[in-house]
Amino acid sequence: SGADRIALFEFLAWRMREAYSPRSNARLLSALRAFFGWLVRRGEREDDPTALLDPPRLPRSLPKALAESQVEALLSAPDDSEPLGLRDRAMLELMYACGLRVSELANLPATALNLRQGVLRVSGKGGRERLVPLGEEARHWLERYLSTARPRLAGSRAL
Repeated sequence: SGADRIALFEFLAWRMREAYSPRSNARLLSALRAFFGWLVRRGEREDDPTALLDPPRLPRSLPKALAESQVEALLSAPDDSEPLGLRDRAMLELMYACGLRVSELANLPATALNLRQGVLRVSGKGGRERLVPLGEEARHWLERYLSTARPRLAGSRAL
């Protein structure tokens, strides 16, 4: 608890030279900040030596792509003989064909879909809207869901 900013900086520099990962160093710095913040709040230290230390820059990792067989397994997982399975299949096909985020799919109003024109109006990050063309497969599953499963699931609320 008697460490100063220079000692912490030198320790982090040593870890970098020793090839510790930036993510590991960032976790360590976060733990040290919590520890020294706790000491300051308890009155055991007057200063926080981590206050002026910048966290290491973390590389942005790209999402992992699924293999074609994995995509096929995912799309065929729901039991499309049941209304909920048909709904799930339509949702997965729509996400895959249109490149939707789960949050975009979950927030889609019924008015966003135009089957006649074959497009979907999606409100993405930051409220930006975009028109996305529907693929044939997604369109097929959506039409099937809307004509058979949706009325059964919606019950008295059916449109």
